Amino acid sequence: MPPLEIRFSRDQRLQQLFNQYTHTIMTILQH
Repeated sequence: MPPLEIRFSRDQRLQQLFNQYTHTIMTILQH
């Protein structure tokens, strides 16, 4: 079942990007 693993890896990367995005927005809003 490699596809599931690949999808999980991609989801993790998307989650990381989303966290970064949220962090950036929060930083902008605080200024």
